Amino acid sequence: MSKIGRNPPRFAVNLEAWGDALALIGQDGGGISYRQLAEAADRFGASLPDDVGLLAVEARSRVEALIAYLGALRHGVPVLLHPGGAAVARILDHFRPDARYAPEGDDWRLKMTPTPWECAPHPELALLLSTSGSTGSPKLVRLSAAALDSNARAIASYLGLTQRDRAVTGLPLSYSYGLSVLHSHLAVGASVLLTELSMADPAFKDLLHVQGVTGLAGVPHNYELMERCGLLADLPASVTTLTQAGGAMAQDLAARVAAQAARTGARLFIMYGQTEATARIAYLRPELLARYPGAIGQAIPGGKLWLENAQRQRAGVGEAGELIYRGPNVMMGYAHERRDMAGPPGPDVLRTGDLAIEIAPGLFRVVGRKGRVVKPCGLRIGLDDLEARFAEAGAKAFVAGDDGLVVIAATTPADIDKARQALAVLELPAHLFAFLRLAEIPRLPGGKIDYPAILRAGRAGEDRPASSGANPIETVEQYYRRLARGAPLSDTDSFDSLNGDSLSYVQCSIAIEEALGETPEGWETLPLARLRSLARANAARRFAKRGPMWLESDILVRCLAIVQILFQHALGNMQGGADLLMMLAGFSWFRFQQPRLVAGGSGAAFVDFARRYLLIYLAIMLAVFAVNRKIAWSHQLFFSTFLGDWGGILNTYWFIESLAWCVAAICLVLSVPPVRQFAARRPAAFNLAFVGAALAIRLAGGLVLDAPAHVFRSPDQMLIYFAVGWAAAAAGWRLRLALFALLGAVSATAWGWDDSHVAAMAVAAGLIVFARRIPMPRLVGRAVATVAAASFYIYLFNAFPIYLTDTVLHSKFGRFWWLQIVASLGLGIAAFMAFAYFEKLRAGAPRWTRSTGRRIALAAMAKRLH
Repeated sequence: MSKIGRNPPRFAVNLEAWGDALALIGQDGGGISYRQLAEAADRFGASLPDDVGLLAVEARSRVEALIAYLGALRHGVPVLLHPGGAAVARILDHFRPDARYAPEGDDWRLKMTPTPWECAPHPELALLLSTSGSTGSPKLVRLSAAALDSNARAIASYLGLTQRDRAVTGLPLSYSYGLSVLHSHLAVGASVLLTELSMADPAFKDLLHVQGVTGLAGVPHNYELMERCGLLADLPASVTTLTQAGGAMAQDLAARVAAQAARTGARLFIMYGQTEATARIAYLRPELLARYPGAIGQAIPGGKLWLENAQRQRAGVGEAGELIYRGPNVMMGYAHERRDMAGPPGPDVLRTGDLAIEIAPGLFRVVGRKGRVVKPCGLRIGLDDLEARFAEAGAKAFVAGDDGLVVIAATTPADIDKARQALAVLELPAHLFAFLRLAEIPRLPGGKIDYPAILRAGRAGEDRPASSGANPIETVEQYYRRLARGAPLSDTDSFDSLNGDSLSYVQCSIAIEEALGETPEGWETLPLARLRSLARANAARRFAKRGPMWLESDILVRCLAIVQILFQHALGNMQGGADLLMMLAGFSWFRFQQPRLVAGGSGAAFVDFARRYLLIYLAIMLAVFAVNRKIAWSHQLFFSTFLGDWGGILNTYWFIESLAWCVAAICLVLSVPPVRQFAARRPAAFNLAFVGAALAIRLAGGLVLDAPAHVFRSPDQMLIYFAVGWAAAAAGWRLRLALFALLGAVSATAWGWDDSHVAAMAVAAGLIVFARRIPMPRLVGRAVATVAAASFYIYLFNAFPIYLTDTVLHSKFGRFWWLQIVASLGLGIAAFMAFAYFEKLRAGAPRWTRSTGRRIALAAMAKRLH
């Protein structure tokens, strides 16, 4: 088979052995069998001229790239896999491959660039990969066919892979970890789903569900993304194996990932490796994760690990030393020049450069990097040690440096401040350190931190806090901290990812308009880093503020709805505002809570709803009980709206009871896994089914619970408005119009076509369907937004002005309807501002206070740095 007598790796040779089993699957669902893959690979390999000694392949997650890669391996032609892009040009120019295979538009083309060889590549050479940390002169890792094969089979062995498994290419194939996923699955005849989607893309989650993926691989940053976008909480039942490598994962994140995996019966393998060892060196068995957090585990099958101290003698248990690995997967050596490819294999021992301790016989934990120690002014400072101390202080900060400067980088002012305080305890010379605030921490293609880039930015003085000025979106961040409820903010956090609600949406949208001079389309999905960038770019517009304020139409509708309710309570004959608020509740729940619900967070979502809305109502109920010494059981159980049990001051709060039942209904429905999966895969169909179910429930409720006062205020009636609002949030304008027409018909059936309910719905339909944003004078816009943001509190405390004017003043002085409305607005807005201020204090409270003992311990550890 081989043109020049090389021995390809067995997983490439034995493709035919798996016959018609599915090998590769595309995003569109189409796939090719192992037999077809072998035939296509052989056709490509046979097409290569005899004088091709090195083939460069752009390692895209595409069938074409894998056919070329496997075809070259099967025909004994060494391959240089690379990620493409301008950064790779230097490597290609330096090593001058004889042929290059890469996409041009929609087609893949083979370009011949033959260059005479002084010495042909070594017969055992199969693959060249760039080291993940290489930033200087081009340096490639030389890997033999035997190394590729042994590592693939070792990984398949300890993961327990079989032909029934199916992986997904969530990592670049030019990265040794990503490539090892392909190799290990090909070694056992399993299948691989090819995709270039980000793990944070909703379509990626859909692919996992539809294609029955069994294994996910990721670096720590991938798992952070998966947690934020809800993928971890909604893992398909088919996923049985999660693997993590590419740097140490925070122990709390690892624990959360393992817990999520356990819910569906999946296992989390923590792994350790280097490109110099093909991919994997060690792994931690899932059952040991809780017992040995932070450990890399044991050597892979066929390998051996030990530690050596500075004198290159074996280190004992508990003693730190350099981690040494021996195994058949160790590289042949590095290639700095083209001629190095002819060099013979080096020793099968790899000095990893990582410092580790043996925490139990055969089990290791990496504690630092041998090369991550600097000596400015003669002081020995471990950069990893500093990072660990900052993490203990609650700061997400990263440290890069050399003997001249140590740069401490973070993305938020809070992290910078915590890192400063932690560093001050160590009593090191302040002039050795530079603090750097970055919009985003730079990362290498494999997801690891790009420390050289941090150091370069520190030397250039980019984005220094002293020169960056005040944070232009500080008010927005205050609101986001309240939504985060004590959790630290990240630059990747958005309003959506923090599970914001409708009232917070109004507040944040106004704050963003003030900061940016406009409200960007889809701002709720923009990460904080992007909002900061826009704020700085729009500085001139922000300070000019000459134009009108643009409010989203649902904010105006919310304002009109609560004002209509106040007029109805004061004068009567202006009904319909509550229907609009219920529709807006469904509209907002889809916009801000639907991702959380389909990710399996129904229980947490309902608890948040109860905490924010129901606790205040329960407090009012207790106050009423303190005065009247009696509350009907139907009010206590939120059942009065089903029975038509009206009267007394609690009559005003029928809306809260109905809203609670509607929210409970959608949370309960989406807590059922099959329903949740259907809603995730086919949201439009689920939304219409929800509307249909609400109509059916109303028909049934009218037959069973048709009490005299029940007919139009009951949860089954209100569920229609909630469901239509839910569906309208995701609908196009035509479907929105049809849904509002449905609500108009429902209202007309209940109240008659000439009633204010129908008129209110018509106004709402015109605004929400045909006018997404509405310009208005800035002063008017702020007033409208304030009333909309405070609408819940205005509604909640409206009962007290009603009681005062109707019971106390009316009998003596006549009707005071205007005072009732003004007092309701003032009291509600004041309550809203008071609660907002209280939450702001809670969110902004400092959390870094330490005990004296903690300070003493840190100071003692600091002395080890000198």
